[in-house]
Amino acid sequence: MLQALLHDHTVAYAGETLRVTADVSVPEPRPLPVLLAALAPRMLQLAGCLAEGTITWMAGVKTLAAHVVPRLQAAAQEAGRPAPRVCVGLPIAVTDDVTGAREAAARLFERYGQLTNYRRLLDIEDAQGPADVAVLGNEGAVTRQLRALARAGATDFLAAMFPGGADAAGSRARTWALLQSLHETALTFSPSPVGLSAVTPRSACVHRGHTGSRLA
Repeated sequence: MLQALLHDHTVAYAGETLRVTADVSVPEPRPLPVLLAALAPRMLQLAGCLAEGTITWMAGVKTLAAHVVPRLQAAAQEAGRPAPRVCVGLPIAVTDDVTGAREAAARLFERYGQLTNYRRLLDIEDAQGPADVAVLGNEGAVTRQLRALARAGATDFLAAMFPGGADAAGSRARTWALLQSLHETALTFSPSPVGLSAVTPRSACVHRGHTGSRLA
């Protein structure tokens, strides 16, 4: 229904639980990608077949390379669709106090390690909890971790910034500055450029800010 409204600006659907008849008027319509949050195999297949990509949360390098990206790409290829986007959401903090930041991440994101769907992803990573997949370290270390995510198939990075380490305010400022610099300098990640957006740790879906389009 959403795809029909976005692309055809009209929808008429009658199913077992939903009935929708609607039209939208857009003065200057532009293509709007639809990304489907998907973690399990069937949802990843659906995202590859029907959407422009997926958004993940708590999926690290191993999970992307072995679970998410192959299934998503195979489904898109079978459906004759373009290469899908993979928007990877993870906690991130630029700090010199990695131990303190990891402890903070363990507290802030603890609940995700207790939820079945996310626990499955963490198990693929051999991670004890969400803190083990958080992107942490100084500017150089964080940049290397983002590059590793790109090599695993990420096309976008959804940055869940959180106060990490002894200097929480300084960590936030450094994290935001690094994300901005990666965009402003058009840092190219191999094999595909990674876009950067930032969200609060309270919600992996609410934008706190945006550095712009995907990096070129």
